[in-house]
Amino acid sequence: MGKIRIILGSGSPRRAEVLRAALPTRTIEVMVPDIDEKLIRHRNPSALTMAIARAKNEAICGRIHDDAVVVTADTVSVCRGVVREKPRDASELREFILSYRVFPVTAVTAIWVHRTKTDWSTAVVDEATVTFDRFTDEEVDAIVAEPAFYDSAGGYLIEHPLMRRRVLRVRGDPQTVMGLPGRFARPFVLDALKD
Repeated sequence: MGKIRIILGSGSPRRAEVLRAALPTRTIEVMVPDIDEKLIRHRNPSALTMAIARAKNEAICGRIHDDAVVVTADTVSVCRGVVREKPRDASELREFILSYRVFPVTAVTAIWVHRTKTDWSTAVVDEATVTFDRFTDEEVDAIVAEPAFYDSAGGYLIEHPLMRRRVLRVRGDPQTVMGLPGRFARPFVLDALKD
């Protein structure tokens, strides 16, 4: 029997970092799913992230013809009851960051794990809420000028140097905010690897 591949279906460096830390003795391959997330819509953020994580997983599994465990995830942010995905432009990113001066933001992350050989799957949705200290106008300008923030749901990265010192508290798992809670990914992958 060949070695079982572990594939992260994401181009996110944060997700890759978390999964590699959760499974330090395993080789993690990265494949980026080719789906249009905007075609998947749901008003409920948990249902939305779960549907997108599943669609990403199915897209990756459709490209694999051997035994593999595929891990996918999706994250949206919710602030004042409004779902936020990646900011479309500088104006929207600025609006997001300015709102975090006053309101907390909740990351809603779904993780989907599937093994191709056995057709075994499991999934979960997790949430974590971030409260920021007040960003200065100069900090907002620096964040808006940084490309990394445009690739993050809600336009924030709690581990980024421009933001890290403004995090007052995280209620929940910081890895959920980063897009892949390792405390779920590790046991899910290990369960999937069982015959």
